[in-house]
Parts: sequence; C-alpha cells; structure tokens
Amino acid sequence: MWIGNGLQNLAGGLALIPFAFAMESVRDVVPSWRLVAGLAYCALLVSIIGYLLWFHLLDNFGATAASAYHFIMPPLGMLFGWLLIGEQVAFADLIGIAPVALGIYLVTRPAAPAPGMVVERMLDGHGSCDRWDMSAASVVSSKWRDRCDR
Repeated sequence: MWIGNGLQNLAGGLALIPFAFAMESVRDVVPSWRLVAGLAYCALLVSIIGYLLWFHLLDNFGATAASAYHFIMPPLGMLFGWLLIGEQVAFADLIGIAPVALGIYLVTRPAAPAPGMVVERMLDGHGSCDRWDMSAASVVSSKWRDRCDR
C-alpha cells in the first residue's frame, strides 16, 4: 500500500510541475524559517501522520468504516477554525453536524445478527468463546475450547 500511495503522490506532483512554473515565479519564493516550518508541518504532520492514521484505520476497521471517517473532516475544520483563528460558528453549522455524526454512527456500528444466527466471539484472549443462539428466547453461553483454541 505504501508504494502505491507514494507513486500516486509522485505522479501527481510531477503532473502539476508545469502548471506551477506557468502560474508562479520561483523568484517570488522568499526563504525563511516560516517557509521551512510550513513545509515541515505539511510534510510531517499532515502527510506522514495522516497516512499512518489512515492505514491504521484500514487495518483495524476496514475500508467502509475508515472511509466513513472522511465525513468528520468538515466539522473538525469548523472546530479548529473556531479554536485557532476565532472564526464564528453559526447555529445552522452546529445543526449540520448532527446528520454527519448520525451517518458515521450508522456506517460504523456493528451489524446486528439475523434471527437464528449463531454468533461466537473470543473473550479476553484466554482462548474461550461465548456462543449466542440468537433464535433462543434467552442468551445461551457455553465454552467452546475446541473451536477457539487454534
């Protein structure tokens, strides 16, 4: 995954170089500590940490749940704009967060098992399993060491 993303970023950067030189002049760039700090911030925090977080989400939650978290970016942008540069937040903006949060919840919540389906899960990493028969009136728990101790 890392190589594919790196190649895509490199190809995108190379494709934009002619447009950058056509629209801007290299003489307009004034080297300073603020320029270096801004580039370091974009390279390290935004790009590298962002990709590490993205791959962590993909590995632990899957592509569907990870991609759902992209929708949290506008509310976070609004929050950080308010916190860092004092932007005004209208009440309508706050109301707009509700459907975003609801959508993320609906996409990332665990699916309910169908009636009659048997569900097993590992408990505390001790090699034991709980077994639930969803068709029964009550939850039935039993140890299934032969199926979980693999």
